[in-house]
Amino acid sequence: MENNDKKDIYLLSAEMAEEGNYNMVGDGIINNVPKPSLKEQLQKANERKKERHKEHFQDRKQYHRTQHRHKQRQHREQDERER
Repeated sequence: MENNDKKDIYLLSAEMAEEGNYNMVGDGIINNVPKPSLKEQLQKANERKKERHKEHFQDRKQYHRTQHRHKQRQHREQDERER
C-alpha cells in the first residue's frame, strides 16, 4: 500500500468517526446518491398526504355504508317481528 493510500484511509476513518454514519461521509458522495431538492421533497410529501387522505376517505365511506346497511337490516328484522 502506498503512503497516499494509507493517508486517504486515515482521513476517511477520521471523517467516519466524526460523522458517526458512514452514509453521511462527504455529503453522500461515497454512495453517489443525489440529494432531492426541497421542491421534490415537498411534492412527494404532498402526494403521500393526498394518497393517505384518499384512503382514509374511502375507508370512512365504506364504514358508513356498512353501518347504514346494518341499521337497515335491524329495522327490517324488527318490522318482521312486529308483524
